Amino acid sequence: MLYMQKPKAQTLDAICDAARAKSFNYQEIGASRKAFPMPDDFPGHYRHSHYRTELGGGEKVFLDACHAFSQWRMFDLDWLHLCLPHSISCEVGANMTIMGDVFGLWWPNANRIVYVLDENQEGVQLFGFAYGTLQGNMICGEERFLLEWHPQNDRVYYDIYSFSRPSQWLSRCAVYYLRRLQRRFVRDSTQSMIKAINKN
Repeated sequence: MLYMQKPKAQTLDAICDAARAKSFNYQEIGASRKAFPMPDDFPGHYRHSHYRTELGGGEKVFLDACHAFSQWRMFDLDWLHLCLPHSISCEVGANMTIMGDVFGLWWPNANRIVYVLDENQEGVQLFGFAYGTLQGNMICGEERFLLEWHPQNDRVYYDIYSFSRPSQWLSRCAVYYLRRLQRRFVRDSTQSMIKAINKN
């Protein structure tokens, strides 16, 4: 359902609750986890995006970035609203609805977290998660948010990877605009993370 303006709190709560009954709208669930940092055998019939930005260096930067992740600061954008039922934590199976301003309309896009990462791979400390799209979403696919701390050079990176494709006729018509939104999200999300780190 499209909204002419950003829904009020009661409507947002109803939208979040409705996501629990929805199922995934794609089959390759968890495919973004196949390899680090980029999947080596990812689905070929999707558009793939990968952006990686250095946030700084040192353990403190990494821990501050992890704290920002736990507060969903990567979604702290003026033109985007993240709807979370009861301030959920980042855990597998948790639902999250993202509402963005598309052509002046607000379209709720339901997602579900498919895995979380908090581990060491080949000497690199990883922290992050990925969500998959649910029925009714403008697109179908998966998006992974990852923090990397490389102790060998003490660098910390913010990594966003996704595979996606339009799922509805409206999104197919607006595919180029949606790609612009994806690039805008990466830019603005990175800036939100940098601001969150610099506040600490």
